[in-house]
Amino acid sequence: MAVADRDFIDGEAFEYEREAIDDSLTPDRPLEPGQADVMKLGDIAAALSRFLRNENTLPPLTAAVTGKWGTGKSSLMNLLKKDLEAIGFCPASPTFMPAYR
Repeated sequence: MAVADRDFIDGEAFEYEREAIDDSLTPDRPLEPGQADVMKLGDIAAALSRFLRNENTLPPLTAAVTGKWGTGKSSLMNLLKKDLEAIGFCPASPTFMPAYR
């Protein structure tokens, strides 16, 4: 089943369709680095990582990942965290706060 999604780039909205996690025959657990990225979140995590590491990205900064249940929020955060850790990037005050805990 395809899920309609909406995103914004430079203030401009665009819509696209992607497969829902519940239709990909994967368990309902957040994706860990190294697992199959059926929702293609790796590219988004890499882009967020580049943004956070960019010398022109200055604090204070707050970012939120929002979405409905099963849309990959925790998976995205796991991939982002792993990418940042792999290059030794240590933000001043990282907070990964899963809502389900």
